[in-house]
Amino acid sequence: MGGQITLELYKQAPQLFTGMVLIDTNPEAASVVEQAQFPAYGQQAKALGVSSIVPILAPQMVTGATLARDDQIASGIMNILAEGSVDGAIAGGQALATRPDYTSLLGSITVPTLVLVGIDDPVYPVSVSQTTASKIPNVKFVIIPAAAHAPIFERPRLSNQAISTLATP
Repeated sequence: MGGQITLELYKQAPQLFTGMVLIDTNPEAASVVEQAQFPAYGQQAKALGVSSIVPILAPQMVTGATLARDDQIASGIMNILAEGSVDGAIAGGQALATRPDYTSLLGSITVPTLVLVGIDDPVYPVSVSQTTASKIPNVKFVIIPAAAHAPIFERPRLSNQAISTLATP
């Protein structure tokens, strides 16, 4: 939910920003499907425990190839997800399901902005990030290969390189 939080913060206090990074972010309000899907994860966590949603969420965060071939990243993502609380899963699902539409804010972003997306993101496909980037002035758009919704975990070097270019003139 970093993108949602970042956009809300920018909306409330743009003077605090010198730059912005949006990673696999959808600035649009939640779709009807998302309004049902995201809270359902919280309800499942409440009924069956947080561990029951880890096998559903992990393949969204990283690619199947990473889950199958990179035990360190796979176990790291699964551990991060499993450490969440039931209350966190419920509140996170509600926050995502009721997120406001930030698309009208994009054109008013005045700081250098990086829109970063994993090529294989099943949550918000590349086209969502392309549309987002097209509406922001002074934007850099980077697609990270062989990565899903969490490219900073799957391809940290490429992600860091892209983020570092935002800080250099």
